[in-house]
Amino acid sequence: MSPSQPTPKPFIAASPIEINSAKYFYTCAVGGALACGLTHAFTTPLDLVKCRLQVDKTLYKGIFDGWKQIFKTQGVGGLYTGFGPTLIGYTLQGTCKYGFYDYFKYKYADI
Repeated sequence: MSPSQPTPKPFIAASPIEINSAKYFYTCAVGGALACGLTHAFTTPLDLVKCRLQVDKTLYKGIFDGWKQIFKTQGVGGLYTGFGPTLIGYTLQGTCKYGFYDYFKYKYADI
C-alpha cells in the first residue's frame, strides 16, 4: 500500500486585499504595469523586424533572418532597439488601464 498523501490546501493569501481599497487599486496598477510593460518590452525584437519588413519587404527573408542579420551587425543591443521607450510607454499604459479602470468602475457604480 502507498503512504497516504496529505490533501493539498488551496492557495489563500496570508492577508487578502480588501476589494475597492486603496491597496486593491494600487495592486491593480502594479499588476498592469508588469503585465503590459514587461511583455511589450521583451517582444521588441519581434516588433523591430516586423516594422522594418513593413517598410522594405526585401530587407530580410523573414523574422529569423532579420534577427540573425541585426545580431550579426549590431549585437544584442541592436535587437532591443526601442526597448526603453517601449518599456516606459507600456508600463504607464498598463498602470493607467488596470489601476484607473477598476477605480472608476467602482466610483461610477457608486454614483
